[in-house]
Amino acid sequence: MSELLSFNPHRLILARERRKMTAIQLAEAAGISRVQLSRIEGGKSESCVDTVDALARVLCYPRAFFYLTQMYSFSEESVSFRSL
Repeated sequence: MSELLSFNPHRLILARERRKMTAIQLAEAAGISRVQLSRIEGGKSESCVDTVDALARVLCYPRAFFYLTQMYSFSEESVSFRSL
């Protein structure tokens, strides 16, 4: 199913930021170059299945996560919580 959808670089950035990793840390851990990661995150390079698998493994996300539609993230300042 995920092969029919296109890779979503915004989800890669979101996953990396949620894991509090820099691009350099992620590239090294996944065994790819920083330039290659930058191109993937920028949507300027297609990512092969092996690369996506390596990124998913390092980030502890399922591969299918990176093929879903774009998510919107909210900053802590833009939301409020109140107790019941």
